[in-house]
Amino acid sequence: MSQQIGSDVQLGLDFKNKIMYSNGKLKASPRKIRFFIIIIKQNFGCSTKEIYKGIKKYSPKKLRFSKKNYFNFINILKLKNDLEKVVFKHYPKLIQVKSFMEGLPNIQFVRMTGSGSSMLGYFLSKNSAINGVKLFKKKYKLLVYCI
Repeated sequence: MSQQIGSDVQLGLDFKNKIMYSNGKLKASPRKIRFFIIIIKQNFGCSTKEIYKGIKKYSPKKLRFSKKNYFNFINILKLKNDLEKVVFKHYPKLIQVKSFMEGLPNIQFVRMTGSGSSMLGYFLSKNSAINGVKLFKKKYKLLVYCI
């Protein structure tokens, strides 16, 4: 059923740390990394079909699962969403939102969800995430969630 809603729904069905590849395969890690996340939901959606049509080439895998400590903070920072470039071309407003988020105090990194249009900001403490929500709500009138 989750596949009918969206391919990335599987990532949120439990509390395991997972990475999804462009082919839809998931890799779970027994190692836990605790983040506090703010989700910024735009008042528009992106057409998944249109976004994927704009992809010419995917970046090579950044994580090698043969290594014991592949799922750590340093490796996660290396990851990116190849769809962002196409989405930002179609929806330049999202570049501004991401840039603002990257400037929030104590934020570790920002990623776009799947083919857009929501953004996720990752923090190491709950107080930092709550502060990020407050600062974001001052500047933008968008839905902001903190988990």
